[in-house]
Amino acid sequence: MSCTSHAAPDPEGPLEKPVDEELEPEESLVPPLAPGDLVEIRRGINVYVGILAGIAGSDCHTVLYNGHSLLHRETDVVFQVPGWAFSPLVNRPAGSEALSNLSTVGLSAHSQMLLEKANIKTTAISHIEKFREAADKYAYDGREKLGRAWAHFAHKLKATSITVDELARWAFYPEESQRGPLENKAALVTPTGAELFAAFSFMARTSGQFRPARASLIRQSREFYLREVEEVEKLRWLWEQIRGHSPHKQTAESGLSSPLLPSRSPELASFLDKARTTVTWSREAGGVPTPEKPIPEVVFTAVDRIFIDALKSAAMETDGVFQSPYKNASLVGIIKPLYPLYDAKPHDSHIVHLLKEIGVWLPFENTVISRTSPKGRLAALEGHGLNKWADDVWEEARVWGAKLLEMGEFQFDEQGKFKLKSSSQGPQPLKAVGSPNKETLEFVRSRVIVPNEPAASAYYTSDPCANIRRDFGSAPVFVIDDPTAHELDDGISVEKTSSGTWIHVHIADPTAYIPPNHPLSLVAQLRGNSVYLPERNYSMMPEVLSDERFNLGRSQCAMTFSARLGSDGDIIDYAVMPAILRNVKILHYDDVDDVLDWSDIYGVRQKELERTPWVAQALKARGVNGPGIPHSKAKGLDEASSKLLLEIQKQMLQHLRFRVNRGGYLSDRQDFSIRTEPYPLATTPLPHTRPVFLPPEQHPTIVLNPNRASHLAPSHIMVSEAMVLAGRVASKFCIDNGIPAGFRVQPSILEAHPEESELVAKVLSRRDPISGVIPLLDFQKLLPIMPAATMTTKPMGHYSMGIPGPRDVKAGPGMSEVAGYVKVTSPLRRFKDMVMHWQIKQFLLAPNKGGVRQYLYDESKLQSVIPSMHSLEKRTRALCQKTDRLWVSELVRRREIAARQGKDDGSEGMRGGTLRVKPVSYAPLQEQIGRTGFGGKRQEIPTMNGLDSGASHPRYTCLVTGMRPQGAMCSIVELGGFPGRVVSGVALSIGEVFEGTVDKVDTWSGAVFIKPVVPR
Repeated sequence: MSCTSHAAPDPEGPLEKPVDEELEPEESLVPPLAPGDLVEIRRGINVYVGILAGIAGSDCHTVLYNGHSLLHRETDVVFQVPGWAFSPLVNRPAGSEALSNLSTVGLSAHSQMLLEKANIKTTAISHIEKFREAADKYAYDGREKLGRAWAHFAHKLKATSITVDELARWAFYPEESQRGPLENKAALVTPTGAELFAAFSFMARTSGQFRPARASLIRQSREFYLREVEEVEKLRWLWEQIRGHSPHKQTAESGLSSPLLPSRSPELASFLDKARTTVTWSREAGGVPTPEKPIPEVVFTAVDRIFIDALKSAAMETDGVFQSPYKNASLVGIIKPLYPLYDAKPHDSHIVHLLKEIGVWLPFENTVISRTSPKGRLAALEGHGLNKWADDVWEEARVWGAKLLEMGEFQFDEQGKFKLKSSSQGPQPLKAVGSPNKETLEFVRSRVIVPNEPAASAYYTSDPCANIRRDFGSAPVFVIDDPTAHELDDGISVEKTSSGTWIHVHIADPTAYIPPNHPLSLVAQLRGNSVYLPERNYSMMPEVLSDERFNLGRSQCAMTFSARLGSDGDIIDYAVMPAILRNVKILHYDDVDDVLDWSDIYGVRQKELERTPWVAQALKARGVNGPGIPHSKAKGLDEASSKLLLEIQKQMLQHLRFRVNRGGYLSDRQDFSIRTEPYPLATTPLPHTRPVFLPPEQHPTIVLNPNRASHLAPSHIMVSEAMVLAGRVASKFCIDNGIPAGFRVQPSILEAHPEESELVAKVLSRRDPISGVIPLLDFQKLLPIMPAATMTTKPMGHYSMGIPGPRDVKAGPGMSEVAGYVKVTSPLRRFKDMVMHWQIKQFLLAPNKGGVRQYLYDESKLQSVIPSMHSLEKRTRALCQKTDRLWVSELVRRREIAARQGKDDGSEGMRGGTLRVKPVSYAPLQEQIGRTGFGGKRQEIPTMNGLDSGASHPRYTCLVTGMRPQGAMCSIVELGGFPGRVVSGVALSIGEVFEGTVDKVDTWSGAVFIKPVVPR
């Protein structure tokens, strides 16, 4: 499951932990949870306060004030006072034996056992209510100042967020009136636990002014956003409309004035009439406009759009257990008055359905883009109204892209002499653009790290590296990618010399045209990276620039990273150079696989019955029966090219074995790719002025390939290994020449967890010695203790990739000192790779310049750029994973609807092969609501119930991968390893394979619930 399906395979991809919507906080204000902490727990609408008494993995036991114990997950804890139960205040003598005995009244045997095991006095539970009373008193005494808190921080201090600690200092310590870091931080008053709890509780319930910055990490960050002034005013206005302009207006039914029976304003009444009209039409016409049933002539006014924005915010504010002011307003003021179109008891899912049934959202709208928290959101994505500036910034990029196309194209004659080819016929996509906007550019500059170079408003008119490029002449350069790839930014060639065989990794060279401080460079930094989603992509720079200027095969310019390998597969010589490419061959992965050797692919040498279900499925789909080369010919390849590719594969497998011998490994994790047809999909235009409903032919077919695990395809392994090789060469070049760089690093598991040496040794003993692949279930044992990969300006090793750091290599002369890993292979889709190209070129163009060189991005600037780029990368991966889940669950939902109706499920393709599932009619609302006990609580969620039986009901092969308190987790083989949740009373164990059918589908959260049918 990858958002980089249109790019070279990422060697780290299968090793990354699944990325949740919320990212790790930059800095935690509290230590990890430990027994003795006072905690507040939120699950659904329930709130508990107690003493944490035990932790087992991610499961926690907390003893409440009434003596009962509560089993919950660590993520349920939203507030913490560390070590509270061991504090002098809690442990002071109770005063009498009677009071001491009173504290144990109602204490269950299990709770007493938990407290004794944690060395917590049983008398501590009597202090829980005293703590809450103290916090309530602080809040009551400080109510006047707390009431002014939002105005003080948002208006006076112009702050955008505030921590619980900052509010507590300001509210309860008048002398601490300044917010923010002081020169002497030790002088800051430390609020008491009760004061902090009072401040936290105030912001949590004052949701119209404050919002958790990252709800799932609120315990660690204690940070709340201050809603903008305009937003607070809109919320106030919204409630005025719901209550009516006059709260004591007479009601038509009784003729009496009552504040308890508010009447709606004319503005809201008008919007509700439009909603009724559109929803009624949508249900009668099935949401499909026809000549007989055209879309109603409804026009949404500016006032209507305020109600629409409130509904969207209600659906999108995913703050978990924290109350959303939009949700309350939408359910009470909009959904409930639409009865009987919606239930008399409105539910959260009704909001989503209303937005689709009034034509604000398309039935297949990707709401994940907006559903993340503000800190987890990719704010620069255009076309979604995520903020006030994203569309303007993208328009600025298009303006500068058009200027580049007008300028002409860099080319080289047969002697390697530079020439500028005229571009009189520019491509149409960027024709109709405006002029540069100074205000937008200044905004962009204010949001990025500007390099150490004067601002540039023009592109290079000639190639800065024209005189130092190596001309590769007629040497074939193989660019291998998917047929749907947008950015062809890497190629490979092989060269036989008297000193040995060289592998050249050629990378697209946009920095041949673009100066570091050019407006397009700054926009690229703000966007950070390209985003590939199943329904559309968002390029870092205008996509037409890749097609018309930068892609290998279009442009002759490249940056080349070359290496010669020794007998052990390590680098014994290297070179970095700008290059000229003249003979680029664009190939597809599947075609190249036909002429490569499959002998070393994981599972190929096993007997068919010994292979895991997904390995057997992938090899069967490719027609691979055993070791060797499947075919002598392939599409687009002659015999000479096939031989060159086999030589490249041989060299890359040598390098892979070097990494495996140094401890590198991969996971035998199944993977899939998913996309829509057509691509890209239409989006609803902004602002919303009329309902939008598309004809059936514009509804997408979903295409899922379940066999995209890169370790099961020789072409993916070869290309991926070439990218690793280039990264190692770049690292060596930067270290040798003192070039500031961003190194991709990962500490060893044993450095972080030396106590787990036995587990690590046991898991690594299961590793395949040739491919480095660890069986999935064994690999999962490492995930909880595996340190995250990160970036730093200091060279270090990368543990799971088997890449040594400086301290891991032998001292002495020669190339045995190659250490570290720097990403340089994707400058068309990652800004940090562009940065490294500029850095390297700066050295190449003036290698002997005396004195201290000031690089474009010195170490200080890199230390600012790197965290920003790393955060964007993580947020991008999170968005892609959640979007993939949305589309896979939609595919499953379509199959279930067809099965329920007794029809063919609309899918094309064999079981275990690529699935193509066509659009189906959307089921009525009442069929979308189901009950679930997932998460330990019963609540209604938008689901599609599956069939209990029936020959037409799709069946799936599932592997049990884990156990949770709420049930087993499984990997669904026919869906490319998509994670499922098992709904069963049948006892299952990890590693068991069973046949299952779909019990429920929740497309909102991307969850599929599987019911075992035939355990085997």
